[in-house]
Amino acid sequence: MAATFAAIPANAAGPVLPEQARRQWAEGGAVLVSGVFPEELIRKLRGDIRRISGERKTKFGRESALTFPSESAALNEVTVHPRILVISTQLLETKEIRLSQAEGWAKTGVTKEAFAKRDPREAHDQRVHCDYPNHTLAHPSAWESPDAVSFILYLSDYDDCAGGTAVVPRRGASDPAYAPTALTRTPGVLGAWINDREMAEARYAEGEEEVYRFRQQLYAREVYCKFKPGDLLVYRQDTWHRGTRVKAGVTRFVMNLTYRRQWAEWIGHWHPGWARKNYHIGWPHRRGLEATIARLEPFQRSVLGFPAPGHPYWNEYTLAAVAARYKGLGMDMAPYVDGYNKREQPAAAGSSGGAARVLAQQKQKQRQQQQQQQGSSSA
Repeated sequence: MAATFAAIPANAAGPVLPEQARRQWAEGGAVLVSGVFPEELIRKLRGDIRRISGERKTKFGRESALTFPSESAALNEVTVHPRILVISTQLLETKEIRLSQAEGWAKTGVTKEAFAKRDPREAHDQRVHCDYPNHTLAHPSAWESPDAVSFILYLSDYDDCAGGTAVVPRRGASDPAYAPTALTRTPGVLGAWINDREMAEARYAEGEEEVYRFRQQLYAREVYCKFKPGDLLVYRQDTWHRGTRVKAGVTRFVMNLTYRRQWAEWIGHWHPGWARKNYHIGWPHRRGLEATIARLEPFQRSVLGFPAPGHPYWNEYTLAAVAARYKGLGMDMAPYVDGYNKREQPAAAGSSGGAARVLAQQKQKQRQQQQQQQGSSSA
């Protein structure tokens, strides 16, 4: 009988990952966690992905309505949810993190007849692989210094759809499966990319027998995720894993996310960029993306690349300009003004800079807007 992960319950407060879960990820490269997000948020996200996808298989990795930022408020909320950001900072051991991937995905199982006619690029029964080759042009850093943390948020029940992710946990520093050059033994590196397991391994069996034997040992070590809605697989871009077949005619819904260390610039954006969708989210009646940004806390914004308080970007000009851009959306500029003033104090001790005027003007405009709203509601 195949080995399976036992989901570890997340902490309700404080560090989201219990020490057991943190250690399992740090040493083995993957852990299954339950109870990270509120159940109602999981239901909303599943409903949105079902509605937007039309319950049809979506092309994973393609820019779509299921990539962040999305018309799905639930997808946007999960992407910058404080609890998943806490997990990322726990594991990467820094608060300087950046989002690089966030997308919903619907995977529909096919019949035996359709599977026999599959394309080599299909993900029905994947070859074992690591994620890094199409996230970076370099190679993951040493195991003890991870560049990124990745997540699969399951929105379906394994008992209904199957399709559990198979993972090959690392067995210590001397594990040959995770030797420095072992991760290159995969389709898409030093050869053509083939996604299908049977077709990929047939190619190795014909011409690279040593690699073929190595990879067969990986399959023999697989541990499977038998998930419930809301379970979260936390893994790495240098963890061996693969997707398995979903039941014919059934659709499995998940969300994939990746966060990297800020300075790991060799890890690229999986998507074109968050601002690109600014004109489209909520069109034509709402300022959808800007409204989302305005509601976030400064740390959440920084994960998207928005300059943090105290960043050199901020000065009197940019403070006023950004306040004007988000006018009427309730964005609190005080943290950015305070950060600017603290940065400028050594250079101009005791001076009441223009940043204070920016904050005063913003607060005055907010009071005026509140008074106007109160007047209109009482009319």
